[in-house]
Amino acid sequence: MKFDPLTRKLMQLAGMGAIVTVSFGTITRRKVKKTFEDMPIYKESVEILLANPHIQSYLGEPLRVFGVEIGDKSMVSSEDFCRLVVKAKGSKSQGVMYVEAEKSAEEDTKAVIKSIEFELEKPRGRMKLQ
Repeated sequence: MKFDPLTRKLMQLAGMGAIVTVSFGTITRRKVKKTFEDMPIYKESVEILLANPHIQSYLGEPLRVFGVEIGDKSMVSSEDFCRLVVKAKGSKSQGVMYVEAEKSAEEDTKAVIKSIEFELEKPRGRMKLQ
């Protein structure tokens, strides 16, 4: 199929625009994910998850943590409250960890984890870790 030079040029510009948009979106998503995963709340909650013997027995070894789920609608982050959603998978099953943390507005301290729950896929259920 032959196109005239103007149509060909417009198609090239549209293609380049699509490549730039997708690249920018991917880079931005990675930066946001890394920002969440660098938070002390995330690191502390992953340590608690990996140290829990019940989680290890349900999921199986080796246990892999896939990081924060940026696209999950239940993720929230503000000045004084944070809710993280983290996926994990083992050889037997997989699940999702829900972390809630708060920070006092008056004090200049780090955020404190209020609750950590883990939702198992098999056997179906939810477990409170903290």
